[in-house]
Order: sequence, then C-alpha cells, then structure tokens
Amino acid sequence: MVRNKNKRIMNFRPKPGEKNPNAKLTLKEVRQIRKLARGGRKKKELSILFGVALRTISSVVKGESWREDGSPYIPNFK
Repeated sequence: MVRNKNKRIMNFRPKPGEKNPNAKLTLKEVRQIRKLARGGRKKKELSILFGVALRTISSVVKGESWREDGSPYIPNFK
C-alpha cells in the first residue's frame, strides 16, 4: 500500500494551463504577454500590468511554464 502511494506521488503531474486551479493567467493572457515581450516590453512592466510576479512573467516568456503544445518543460542544463 505504501508503494502505491509513493508511486502516485512520484508520478504526480499538475494540471496544465487554465485547468490548474492555481493558475493566475489565462491562455489568452499568456499569448498576449509573449507578444508584448517580443515587441520589446519589459518583464517588470508586464508583471505590473498582469498582476503577477516577475518570475511568472519570465517563466511564461522563456516557455518554462504554459507550454501550448502540452509537452513538459525540459531545462537546458549546461
């Protein structure tokens, strides 16, 4: 029984995007953030505009969170 519980914990995957009850942004907002960032808007300005932390904006812009294709984020360790 303990083994099943540990397996369930190890295989836990948070719900993606708007399906996650802790999501602070919608897919529409994420797309808008990326578009504005590509257009030269500063991340600090975007964090104030959308009411989220600077780290959240950075993660969205870098693709660390809110991957639209559903694939998991794999960090690029060097």
